[in-house]
Amino acid sequence: MEIHSNIILLLLIALFAIFVKMEDEEKPPNLTRMPEGVNFACSGKKPGFYADEGFDCQVYHMCSPEGQLTTYLCGPGTIFNQKKLVCDLPTNYNCADAAKDAEEANANVFKTQSSTSEP
Repeated sequence: MEIHSNIILLLLIALFAIFVKMEDEEKPPNLTRMPEGVNFACSGKKPGFYADEGFDCQVYHMCSPEGQLTTYLCGPGTIFNQKKLVCDLPTNYNCADAAKDAEEANANVFKTQSSTSEP
């Protein structure tokens, strides 16, 4: 009888471990401060905004036309939506698409419209 109790206990522990692992994988990023180890450079990049896939898109960067880097953090539960250039719910954007979406999304970020007026 003790063997059966031990087996049941082991099965319950295994199920709990699986549940905890699944729950962690489903949680959105919840950073509350800038993480250590952010490593991004604007050299070779066009001016614009770039999601940092290394931090599951919760961190994003702006490269100015002068090549200056500024790093930002989306709030808990949100990630940087590279298509819309806003912090958004993870269900609205797949972070794995960020690199391919960056060029199109940044195409007009720092362009100014020239207005022509006729006399």
